[in-house]
Amino acid sequence: MIQVAFCNDCDRLVWDDFLRIHSLLDELQLPAGESFWLFDPLDISDMSLFRNDTKHKAKNHDRLIEQLQAGRVDVLHGVGLFGKTGDDYVYPNRDEIRRAFDYLAGHGVQIRVYVCHGNDKHKHNIPARPDTRRYQSGDLPYSGFYILDIAKEYGIEYFWISELQKDLRTPFRVLHPASMPSGETIQAFRRFGAWGTGAHNIPDMLNAEVLGKAIAMEQNLVLFTHWGMKGVHSPMPEQPLLHRSVISAFTMLSRLQAQGKVRVVPLTELLDNERARTLPQETDRIAGLLPKQPGQAPGRPAAEYSRLVRDFGVSGDLAVDATGDEFLAVFLAGSFGKVLCVYEREEALARAHYLSEALALPGMMFHKSAPAQPPLADNTVDALFLRASSLESDGRVLQQAYRILKPGMPLCLFLDTDKYTPTRIQDACMRIGFKTCEWAEASSEQAAGAGRSTCHMPRLYACK
Repeated sequence: MIQVAFCNDCDRLVWDDFLRIHSLLDELQLPAGESFWLFDPLDISDMSLFRNDTKHKAKNHDRLIEQLQAGRVDVLHGVGLFGKTGDDYVYPNRDEIRRAFDYLAGHGVQIRVYVCHGNDKHKHNIPARPDTRRYQSGDLPYSGFYILDIAKEYGIEYFWISELQKDLRTPFRVLHPASMPSGETIQAFRRFGAWGTGAHNIPDMLNAEVLGKAIAMEQNLVLFTHWGMKGVHSPMPEQPLLHRSVISAFTMLSRLQAQGKVRVVPLTELLDNERARTLPQETDRIAGLLPKQPGQAPGRPAAEYSRLVRDFGVSGDLAVDATGDEFLAVFLAGSFGKVLCVYEREEALARAHYLSEALALPGMMFHKSAPAQPPLADNTVDALFLRASSLESDGRVLQQAYRILKPGMPLCLFLDTDKYTPTRIQDACMRIGFKTCEWAEASSEQAAGAGRSTCHMPRLYACK
Protein backbone atom coordinates (compact mmCIF):
# COMPACT_ATOMS: atom_id res chain seq x y z
CA MET A 1 0.00 0.00 0.00
CA ILE A 2 1.38 3.40 -0.96
CA GLN A 3 0.97 6.61 0.99
CA VAL A 4 -0.29 9.85 -0.52
CA ALA A 5 -0.20 13.30 1.10
CA PHE A 6 -1.42 16.69 -0.06
CA CYS A 7 0.93 19.68 0.08
CA ASN A 8 -1.03 22.72 -1.04
CA ASP A 9 0.33 26.19 -1.76
CA CYS A 10 -2.15 28.77 -0.52
CA ASP A 11 -1.76 31.21 -3.43
CA ARG A 12 -5.06 33.03 -4.16
CA LEU A 13 -6.90 30.88 -1.63
CA VAL A 14 -9.81 32.77 -0.04
CA TRP A 15 -11.24 31.71 3.30
CA ASP A 16 -14.58 30.43 2.02
CA ASP A 17 -12.82 28.23 -0.52
CA PHE A 18 -10.45 26.99 2.17
CA LEU A 19 -13.43 25.89 4.26
CA ARG A 20 -15.26 24.42 1.26
CA ILE A 21 -12.46 22.23 -0.03
CA HIS A 22 -11.43 20.96 3.39
CA SER A 23 -15.05 20.15 4.18
CA LEU A 24 -15.16 17.92 1.08
CA LEU A 25 -11.83 16.26 1.93
CA ASP A 26 -13.00 15.63 5.49
CA GLU A 27 -16.21 14.07 4.19
CA LEU A 28 -14.16 11.72 1.99
CA GLN A 29 -11.81 10.95 4.90
CA LEU A 30 -8.82 12.41 3.04
CA PRO A 31 -6.66 14.25 5.60
CA ALA A 32 -5.03 17.39 4.25
CA GLY A 33 -3.23 20.31 5.81
CA GLU A 34 -2.84 23.82 4.51
CA SER A 35 -0.12 26.46 4.15
CA PHE A 36 0.18 30.08 5.25
CA TRP A 37 2.46 33.10 5.22
CA LEU A 38 3.99 34.90 8.16
CA PHE A 39 3.97 38.31 6.48
CA ASP A 40 1.79 39.99 3.87
CA PRO A 41 2.61 43.72 3.81
CA LEU A 42 -0.26 44.58 1.44
CA ASP A 43 -2.71 42.38 3.39
CA ILE A 44 -3.84 40.62 0.23
CA SER A 45 -4.32 37.04 1.37
CA ASP A 46 -6.68 35.39 3.83
CA MET A 47 -3.81 33.00 4.64
CA SER A 48 -1.42 35.55 6.19
CA LEU A 49 -0.73 36.10 9.88
CA PHE A 50 0.87 39.58 9.94
CA ARG A 51 1.39 42.55 7.70
CA ASN A 52 4.96 43.88 7.72
CA ASP A 53 5.73 43.14 11.38
CA THR A 54 4.28 41.30 14.33
CA LYS A 55 2.75 44.52 15.72
CA HIS A 56 0.29 44.63 12.82
CA LYS A 57 -1.98 41.63 12.39
CA ALA A 58 -3.28 40.70 8.96
CA LYS A 59 -7.02 40.95 8.28
CA ASN A 60 -7.71 37.24 8.80
CA HIS A 61 -5.29 36.74 11.68
CA ASP A 62 -7.80 35.56 14.28
CA ARG A 63 -9.41 32.85 12.16
CA LEU A 64 -6.03 31.75 10.84
CA ILE A 65 -4.44 31.37 14.27
CA GLU A 66 -7.35 29.17 15.33
CA GLN A 67 -6.71 26.85 12.39
CA LEU A 68 -2.98 26.86 13.15
CA GLN A 69 -3.66 25.87 16.75
CA ALA A 70 -6.02 23.13 15.57
CA GLY A 71 -3.31 21.74 13.26
CA ARG A 72 -5.37 22.19 10.10
CA VAL A 73 -2.88 24.77 8.80
CA ASP A 74 0.54 23.16 9.15
CA VAL A 75 2.94 24.30 6.39
CA LEU A 76 4.87 27.57 6.16
CA HIS A 77 4.73 28.79 2.55
CA GLY A 78 7.86 30.90 2.67
CA VAL A 79 8.41 33.88 4.93
CA GLY A 80 5.84 36.09 3.25
CA LEU A 81 3.74 37.20 0.31
CA PHE A 82 5.97 39.86 -1.25
CA GLY A 83 5.24 39.46 -4.96
CA LYS A 84 3.52 42.84 -5.44
CA THR A 85 5.78 44.96 -3.26
CA GLY A 86 7.74 47.82 -4.80
CA ASP A 87 11.45 47.84 -5.57
CA ASP A 88 12.12 49.98 -2.48
CA TYR A 89 10.28 47.65 -0.12
CA VAL A 90 12.06 46.98 3.19
CA TYR A 91 11.66 43.33 4.17
CA PRO A 92 11.13 42.10 7.74
CA ASN A 93 14.58 41.58 9.22
CA ARG A 94 15.85 38.50 11.00
CA ASP A 95 14.77 39.78 14.42
CA GLU A 96 11.23 40.33 13.14
CA ILE A 97 11.12 36.88 11.60
CA ARG A 98 12.31 35.43 14.89
CA ARG A 99 9.54 37.31 16.71
CA ALA A 100 6.99 35.80 14.33
CA PHE A 101 8.24 32.30 15.12
CA ASP A 102 8.19 33.12 18.84
CA TYR A 103 4.59 34.30 18.43
CA LEU A 104 3.62 30.94 16.92
CA ALA A 105 5.40 29.06 19.69
CA GLY A 106 3.69 31.21 22.30
CA HIS A 107 0.33 30.19 20.84
CA GLY A 108 1.20 26.48 20.94
CA VAL A 109 1.84 26.21 17.20
CA GLN A 110 4.62 23.96 15.88
CA ILE A 111 5.29 24.01 12.13
CA ARG A 112 7.54 21.25 10.77
CA VAL A 113 7.40 21.89 7.00
CA TYR A 114 8.69 24.84 4.97
CA VAL A 115 7.74 25.31 1.30
CA CYS A 116 9.42 27.90 -0.93
CA HIS A 117 7.17 30.41 -2.68
CA GLY A 118 7.01 32.91 -5.44
CA ASN A 119 9.01 35.10 -7.75
CA ASP A 120 12.25 37.06 -7.38
CA LYS A 121 10.69 39.26 -4.69
CA HIS A 122 10.85 36.26 -2.36
CA LYS A 123 14.52 36.43 -1.47
CA HIS A 124 14.26 34.18 1.59
CA ASN A 125 13.77 31.14 -0.66
CA ILE A 126 16.24 28.25 -0.70
CA PRO A 127 17.44 26.92 -4.08
CA ALA A 128 17.52 23.24 -4.89
CA ARG A 129 21.11 23.43 -6.16
CA PRO A 130 23.79 26.12 -6.44
CA ASP A 131 23.32 26.18 -10.22
CA THR A 132 19.63 27.11 -9.81
CA ARG A 133 20.38 30.07 -7.58
CA ARG A 134 19.11 33.38 -8.91
CA TYR A 135 17.54 35.52 -6.22
CA GLN A 136 17.31 32.90 -3.45
CA SER A 137 19.39 33.70 -0.37
CA GLY A 138 17.63 31.96 2.50
CA ASP A 139 20.46 29.44 2.90
CA LEU A 140 23.38 31.92 2.72
CA PRO A 141 24.69 32.84 6.19
CA TYR A 142 26.23 36.08 4.94
CA SER A 143 22.94 37.27 3.44
CA GLY A 144 20.44 39.55 5.14
CA PHE A 145 17.77 37.09 3.98
CA TYR A 146 19.30 34.07 5.71
CA ILE A 147 16.52 32.20 7.55
CA LEU A 148 17.58 28.54 7.49
CA ASP A 149 19.08 28.66 10.98
CA ILE A 150 15.99 30.33 12.46
CA ALA A 151 13.66 27.84 10.79
CA LYS A 152 15.65 24.86 12.09
CA GLU A 153 15.93 26.32 15.59
CA TYR A 154 12.18 26.74 15.67
CA GLY A 155 11.66 23.10 14.74
CA ILE A 156 11.14 22.99 10.97
CA GLU A 157 12.45 19.63 9.79
CA TYR A 158 11.36 19.28 6.17
CA PHE A 159 11.96 21.68 3.30
CA TRP A 160 10.56 21.86 -0.21
CA ILE A 161 13.19 23.69 -2.27
CA SER A 162 11.37 23.65 -5.61
CA GLU A 163 12.11 20.03 -6.53
CA LEU A 164 9.26 18.67 -8.64
CA GLN A 165 8.69 15.22 -10.14
CA LYS A 166 6.51 15.82 -13.18
CA ASP A 167 5.76 12.23 -14.21
CA LEU A 168 6.09 8.61 -13.13
CA ARG A 169 8.21 7.32 -15.97
CA THR A 170 10.76 6.43 -13.31
CA PRO A 171 10.49 5.91 -9.53
CA PHE A 172 12.08 8.46 -7.23
CA ARG A 173 13.12 9.06 -3.65
CA VAL A 174 10.67 11.44 -1.97
CA LEU A 175 12.95 12.64 0.85
CA HIS A 176 16.70 13.10 0.71
CA PRO A 177 19.44 14.96 2.59
CA ALA A 178 20.67 18.17 0.94
CA SER A 179 23.84 20.05 1.91
CA MET A 180 23.63 23.82 2.18
CA PRO A 181 26.42 26.43 1.77
CA SER A 182 26.31 27.03 5.53
CA GLY A 183 27.45 23.45 6.07
CA GLU A 184 24.04 22.49 7.38
CA THR A 185 22.16 19.49 6.04
CA ILE A 186 18.42 19.65 5.54
CA GLN A 187 15.81 17.04 4.70
CA ALA A 188 14.44 18.08 1.29
CA PHE A 189 11.40 16.51 -0.36
CA ARG A 190 10.07 16.23 -3.88
CA ARG A 191 6.47 16.95 -4.77
CA PHE A 192 4.64 15.28 -7.63
CA GLY A 193 2.66 17.20 -10.25
CA ALA A 194 3.00 20.09 -12.69
CA TRP A 195 3.97 23.69 -12.05
CA GLY A 196 0.56 24.85 -13.26
CA THR A 197 -1.54 22.52 -11.11
CA GLY A 198 -4.60 24.37 -9.82
CA ALA A 199 -8.07 23.35 -8.72
CA HIS A 200 -9.15 23.07 -12.35
CA ASN A 201 -6.60 20.43 -13.42
CA ILE A 202 -6.11 18.26 -10.35
CA PRO A 203 -7.49 15.28 -12.37
CA ASP A 204 -4.41 15.47 -14.62
CA MET A 205 -2.34 14.45 -11.60
CA LEU A 206 -4.88 12.46 -9.62
CA ASN A 207 -6.30 9.75 -11.86
CA ALA A 208 -6.43 5.96 -12.15
CA GLU A 209 -3.45 5.73 -14.53
CA VAL A 210 -1.13 7.78 -12.34
CA LEU A 211 -2.13 6.06 -9.13
CA GLY A 212 -1.91 2.65 -10.81
CA LYS A 213 1.71 3.36 -11.78
CA ALA A 214 2.52 4.62 -8.29
CA ILE A 215 1.04 1.50 -6.71
CA ALA A 216 3.03 -0.74 -9.07
CA MET A 217 6.25 1.12 -8.17
CA GLU A 218 5.46 1.24 -4.44
CA GLN A 219 5.94 4.97 -4.91
CA ASN A 220 4.69 7.31 -2.20
CA LEU A 221 3.49 10.70 -3.47
CA VAL A 222 3.40 14.23 -2.10
CA LEU A 223 0.84 15.95 -4.33
CA PHE A 224 1.69 19.48 -5.47
CA THR A 225 -1.52 21.51 -5.52
CA HIS A 226 -2.76 25.11 -5.70
CA TRP A 227 -6.44 24.59 -5.08
CA GLY A 228 -6.98 28.31 -4.67
CA MET A 229 -5.92 28.74 -8.30
CA LYS A 230 -8.88 28.26 -10.64
CA GLY A 231 -6.80 28.85 -13.74
CA VAL A 232 -3.15 28.81 -14.67
CA HIS A 233 -2.76 32.53 -15.40
CA SER A 234 -5.86 34.14 -13.88
CA PRO A 235 -8.23 33.58 -10.95
CA MET A 236 -11.12 32.81 -13.38
CA PRO A 237 -13.87 33.58 -10.81
CA GLU A 238 -16.55 32.29 -13.18
CA GLN A 239 -15.17 28.73 -12.91
CA PRO A 240 -16.27 26.77 -9.81
CA LEU A 241 -13.54 25.83 -7.37
CA LEU A 242 -14.75 22.24 -7.15
CA HIS A 243 -15.57 21.19 -10.69
CA ARG A 244 -17.26 17.80 -11.10
CA SER A 245 -14.04 16.30 -12.45
CA VAL A 246 -12.15 17.44 -9.34
CA ILE A 247 -14.78 15.95 -7.02
CA SER A 248 -14.57 12.71 -9.04
CA ALA A 249 -10.77 12.62 -8.64
CA PHE A 250 -11.01 13.03 -4.87
CA THR A 251 -13.78 10.41 -4.73
CA MET A 252 -11.64 7.95 -6.69
CA LEU A 253 -8.77 8.49 -4.25
CA SER A 254 -11.15 7.85 -1.34
CA ARG A 255 -12.37 4.66 -3.02
CA LEU A 256 -8.80 3.38 -3.50
CA GLN A 257 -8.18 4.08 0.16
CA ALA A 258 -11.26 2.05 1.13
CA GLN A 259 -9.90 -0.80 -1.04
CA GLY A 260 -6.61 -0.79 0.86
CA LYS A 261 -4.51 0.22 -2.15
CA VAL A 262 -3.70 3.76 -1.02
CA ARG A 263 -3.50 5.43 2.36
CA VAL A 264 -3.91 9.20 2.48
CA VAL A 265 -1.98 10.62 5.42
CA PRO A 266 -0.98 14.03 6.79
CA LEU A 267 2.13 15.40 5.11
CA THR A 268 4.36 15.14 8.18
CA GLU A 269 3.37 11.49 8.68
CA LEU A 270 4.43 10.62 5.13
CA LEU A 271 7.70 12.53 5.49
CA ASP A 272 8.43 10.89 8.84
CA ASN A 273 7.90 7.49 7.23
CA GLU A 274 10.14 8.42 4.31
CA ARG A 275 12.84 9.53 6.70
CA ALA A 276 12.73 6.10 8.35
CA ARG A 277 13.46 4.43 5.01
CA THR A 278 17.16 3.70 4.58
CA LEU A 279 19.15 4.41 1.44
CA PRO A 280 19.69 0.65 0.88
CA GLN A 281 15.92 0.09 1.07
CA GLU A 282 15.20 2.81 -1.47
CA THR A 283 18.06 1.66 -3.69
CA ASP A 284 16.69 -1.88 -3.78
CA ARG A 285 13.18 -0.62 -4.57
CA ILE A 286 14.31 1.67 -7.38
CA ALA A 287 16.95 -0.68 -8.79
CA GLY A 288 14.37 -3.45 -8.88
CA LEU A 289 12.45 -1.41 -11.45
CA LEU A 290 15.46 -1.03 -13.77
CA PRO A 291 15.16 -2.91 -17.08
CA LYS A 292 17.08 -6.18 -16.83
CA GLN A 293 19.76 -7.08 -19.39
CA PRO A 294 19.58 -10.54 -21.06
CA GLY A 295 21.38 -13.07 -18.88
CA GLN A 296 21.92 -10.52 -16.10
CA ALA A 297 22.62 -12.20 -12.75
CA PRO A 298 20.43 -11.31 -9.75
CA GLY A 299 21.71 -8.24 -7.96
CA ARG A 300 23.07 -8.22 -4.43
CA PRO A 301 21.10 -6.40 -1.70
CA ALA A 302 22.11 -2.76 -1.53
CA ALA A 303 22.80 -3.09 2.20
CA GLU A 304 25.90 -5.13 1.33
CA TYR A 305 27.35 -2.21 -0.62
CA SER A 306 26.55 0.11 2.25
CA ARG A 307 28.49 -2.16 4.62
CA LEU A 308 31.36 -2.40 2.14
CA VAL A 309 31.85 1.37 1.97
CA ARG A 310 31.54 1.58 5.75
CA ASP A 311 34.13 -1.18 6.20
CA PHE A 312 36.62 0.64 3.97
CA GLY A 313 36.18 3.71 6.15
CA VAL A 314 37.22 6.15 3.42
CA SER A 315 35.87 9.64 2.79
CA GLY A 316 36.93 12.94 1.26
CA ASP A 317 36.21 15.42 -1.50
CA LEU A 318 36.47 13.19 -4.58
CA ALA A 319 36.19 9.46 -5.20
CA VAL A 320 36.60 7.76 -8.55
CA ASP A 321 34.66 4.55 -9.18
CA ALA A 322 36.16 2.66 -12.11
CA THR A 323 34.64 -0.72 -11.20
CA GLY A 324 31.64 -0.40 -13.53
CA ASP A 325 29.41 -1.29 -10.56
CA GLU A 326 26.85 1.50 -10.23
CA PHE A 327 25.64 0.30 -6.83
CA LEU A 328 29.04 0.96 -5.32
CA ALA A 329 28.89 4.55 -6.60
CA VAL A 330 25.50 5.06 -4.91
CA PHE A 331 26.97 4.48 -1.46
CA LEU A 332 30.22 6.33 -2.13
CA ALA A 333 28.05 9.43 -2.64
CA GLY A 334 27.33 9.50 1.07
CA SER A 335 31.03 9.60 2.01
CA PHE A 336 32.48 11.93 -0.64
CA GLY A 337 31.63 15.41 -1.84
CA LYS A 338 31.81 14.20 -5.45
CA VAL A 339 31.89 10.78 -7.08
CA LEU A 340 33.14 10.35 -10.65
CA CYS A 341 31.99 7.18 -12.40
CA VAL A 342 34.57 6.22 -15.04
CA TYR A 343 32.94 3.32 -16.88
CA GLU A 344 33.64 1.78 -20.26
CA ARG A 345 30.12 0.42 -20.82
CA GLU A 346 27.32 2.77 -21.81
CA GLU A 347 24.69 0.66 -20.05
CA ALA A 348 26.55 0.89 -16.73
CA LEU A 349 26.82 4.66 -17.08
CA ALA A 350 23.10 4.86 -17.91
CA ARG A 351 22.17 2.83 -14.83
CA ALA A 352 24.42 4.94 -12.61
CA HIS A 353 22.85 8.13 -13.94
CA TYR A 354 19.37 6.69 -13.48
CA LEU A 355 20.05 5.75 -9.86
CA SER A 356 21.69 9.09 -9.03
CA GLU A 357 18.67 11.00 -10.37
CA ALA A 358 16.06 8.76 -8.77
CA LEU A 359 17.84 8.75 -5.39
CA ALA A 360 18.69 12.49 -5.53
CA LEU A 361 22.37 11.79 -4.89
CA PRO A 362 24.56 14.92 -4.77
CA GLY A 363 27.87 15.32 -6.56
CA MET A 364 27.57 12.44 -9.03
CA MET A 365 29.54 12.79 -12.28
CA PHE A 366 29.90 10.46 -15.25
CA HIS A 367 32.61 9.83 -17.84
CA LYS A 368 32.93 7.11 -20.46
CA SER A 369 36.49 5.83 -20.69
CA ALA A 370 38.74 2.95 -19.72
CA PRO A 371 40.28 2.90 -16.20
CA ALA A 372 43.67 3.62 -17.78
CA GLN A 373 42.41 6.97 -19.09
CA PRO A 374 40.91 8.85 -16.13
CA PRO A 375 40.19 12.51 -17.04
CA LEU A 376 41.88 13.89 -13.93
CA ALA A 377 44.95 15.87 -12.96
CA ASP A 378 47.73 14.54 -10.74
CA ASN A 379 47.14 14.28 -6.97
CA THR A 380 43.44 15.17 -7.05
CA VAL A 381 41.60 12.01 -5.91
CA ASP A 382 40.86 10.93 -2.33
CA ALA A 383 40.01 7.30 -3.15
CA LEU A 384 40.01 5.17 -6.30
CA PHE A 385 38.02 1.95 -6.72
CA LEU A 386 39.12 -0.61 -9.34
CA ARG A 387 38.64 -4.25 -10.36
CA ALA A 388 41.75 -6.39 -10.79
CA SER A 389 40.47 -7.52 -14.20
CA SER A 390 41.07 -3.99 -15.51
CA LEU A 391 44.80 -4.63 -15.05
CA GLU A 392 44.67 -7.37 -17.69
CA SER A 393 43.71 -5.07 -20.56
CA ASP A 394 46.12 -2.24 -19.87
CA GLY A 395 49.27 -2.24 -17.77
CA ARG A 396 49.02 1.51 -17.27
CA VAL A 397 46.04 1.23 -14.92
CA LEU A 398 48.08 1.09 -11.72
CA GLN A 399 50.37 3.88 -12.96
CA GLN A 400 47.36 6.10 -13.64
CA ALA A 401 45.90 5.22 -10.25
CA TYR A 402 49.10 6.29 -8.54
CA ARG A 403 49.22 9.50 -10.60
CA ILE A 404 45.75 10.79 -9.76
CA LEU A 405 45.63 9.81 -6.07
CA LYS A 406 46.61 12.36 -3.47
CA PRO A 407 49.57 11.42 -1.26
CA GLY A 408 48.47 9.04 1.47
CA MET A 409 45.13 8.30 -0.19
CA PRO A 410 43.99 4.74 -0.98
CA LEU A 411 43.50 2.53 -3.98
CA CYS A 412 40.67 0.10 -3.21
CA LEU A 413 40.98 -2.86 -5.56
CA PHE A 414 38.71 -5.90 -5.90
CA LEU A 415 40.11 -9.28 -6.93
CA ASP A 416 37.65 -10.49 -9.59
CA THR A 417 40.01 -12.60 -11.72
CA ASP A 418 42.11 -15.73 -11.25
CA LYS A 419 44.92 -14.35 -13.41
CA TYR A 420 46.23 -12.19 -10.60
CA THR A 421 47.04 -13.56 -7.16
CA PRO A 422 46.92 -11.23 -4.18
CA THR A 423 50.70 -11.47 -3.87
CA ARG A 424 51.25 -10.54 -7.52
CA ILE A 425 48.98 -7.48 -7.28
CA GLN A 426 50.52 -6.42 -4.00
CA ASP A 427 54.03 -6.64 -5.48
CA ALA A 428 52.95 -4.58 -8.53
CA CYS A 429 51.51 -1.88 -6.29
CA MET A 430 54.66 -1.70 -4.18
CA ARG A 431 56.87 -1.43 -7.28
CA ILE A 432 54.91 1.58 -8.52
CA GLY A 433 55.24 3.30 -5.16
CA PHE A 434 52.25 2.41 -2.99
CA LYS A 435 53.50 2.30 0.57
CA THR A 436 51.10 -0.06 2.33
CA CYS A 437 48.96 -2.88 0.98
CA GLU A 438 46.42 -4.79 3.03
CA TRP A 439 44.10 -7.57 1.87
CA ALA A 440 40.69 -8.35 3.34
CA GLU A 441 39.60 -11.84 2.33
CA ALA A 442 36.02 -12.66 1.40
CA SER A 443 34.31 -15.62 3.06
CA SER A 444 34.06 -18.91 1.14
CA GLU A 445 30.41 -18.19 0.40
CA GLN A 446 31.25 -14.72 -0.83
CA ALA A 447 34.11 -15.91 -3.00
CA ALA A 448 32.12 -18.68 -4.67
CA GLY A 449 30.51 -18.41 -8.08
CA ALA A 450 30.98 -16.49 -11.29
CA GLY A 451 29.54 -13.04 -11.84
CA ARG A 452 29.88 -12.15 -8.19
CA SER A 453 29.30 -8.56 -7.16
CA THR A 454 31.98 -6.11 -6.13
CA CYS A 455 31.16 -6.49 -2.45
CA HIS A 456 31.79 -10.25 -2.59
CA MET A 457 35.41 -10.13 -3.74
CA PRO A 458 38.72 -10.14 -1.81
CA ARG A 459 39.73 -6.52 -1.41
CA LEU A 460 43.06 -4.70 -1.49
CA TYR A 461 43.58 -1.41 0.33
CA ALA A 462 46.79 0.25 -0.90
CA CYS A 463 47.91 3.75 0.15
CA LYS A 464 50.01 6.06 -1.99
